[in-house]
Amino acid sequence: MGQVQPHFNHKDLAKFFLTNFGNGSYNKKIPAFVFSSNKTFINALLRGYFDGDGNINSDPRRSTIRCGSRSEQLMVGINLLLTFNGIVASKLQENIYKGEEKVLHTLYIPKKYAQTYKTTIGSNMTDKLKGLNEIIEWNDRECNTSQDNSDKIPELGSTIAKIGKALG
Repeated sequence: MGQVQPHFNHKDLAKFFLTNFGNGSYNKKIPAFVFSSNKTFINALLRGYFDGDGNINSDPRRSTIRCGSRSEQLMVGINLLLTFNGIVASKLQENIYKGEEKVLHTLYIPKKYAQTYKTTIGSNMTDKLKGLNEIIEWNDRECNTSQDNSDKIPELGSTIAKIGKALG
């Protein structure tokens, strides 16, 4: 599968993108006007970003929708836009060493949001839609016993159990 390299020759449009979305992999951002835009525009922007820089892993043991960037500010903005759809992602920082240390900021969307993601954001990429549908099928199985740890607070289980026991 080849990579698409869009080219356009319009100085005003190029200036608009550079001014509003930033320049360079570490300096990209979601501009303020996007956050007050309608959901159709926001979801189209999210679809474009995830179709370009995201991936969908449908392996039942590691099912996830994810995207990443060198720009932390961009990932914070994308994360906030996801919440407009009721999707809560985890933001992680990965340190990659290839000659020099580079940081990659990553958003992971738990598989429990796959149907919401498909309905609100979707994808124009056949392979990504296929993976998304596989995650949804896995989630919809009657014998789905996979545990979702995204709503749990680590290391707090025993403390909560003690308090519950003390309260009777």
